[in-house]
Amino acid sequence: MADLNKELNEYLLSSKNEKQFKITVPSVTIPKANIRKWFGRTDDEDRQETGWIQETQKECCPSMTRIQRLIAFVVCFSMGVLCFCLSTIYIPVLLLKARKFALLYTLGSAFFLSSFCFLLGPLSYLKSLLTAERRCFSVSYFATLIGTLYFALHLQSTPLTVLCAVLQLIAMLSFLVSHIPGSTLPV
Repeated sequence: MADLNKELNEYLLSSKNEKQFKITVPSVTIPKANIRKWFGRTDDEDRQETGWIQETQKECCPSMTRIQRLIAFVVCFSMGVLCFCLSTIYIPVLLLKARKFALLYTLGSAFFLSSFCFLLGPLSYLKSLLTAERRCFSVSYFATLIGTLYFALHLQSTPLTVLCAVLQLIAMLSFLVSHIPGSTLPV
């Protein structure tokens, strides 16, 4: 009987130990989002990686941060759109105010081009403008841009200013289409 009592006690003790489930929950660490990286501030490890924005910062205004570049892009782009919109006000009275139209339209173009210089960097942007497939469109656009200013400011000729402004508009549209990736325009 003593053996039976001993076996019963051992069984009860073993069943109590088995009922005490020992569950261990694995610990999962979730990395914190590096918000500083989103706004251009990186750690020393990330600074070793070079991307197009880091290369651009080295060549154009090296003291400007990514946020400052984006702000300059948005400001120049907005000023270009504003000048384009103001120049459209003078379209109904183009024969009377051709010089104002030409100046606002050309200033809008200059702001528009400079905005992409801030974003891409001037050297890389000039290289992209002078590639073989875009050279014709870039040269025609800049020639009509300079021609519009020359006829409006120096010669003060309304018909030539209007003609050059229309050619500038056509050149700008072909210039923009040539910069769309995969676009095919006959050269």
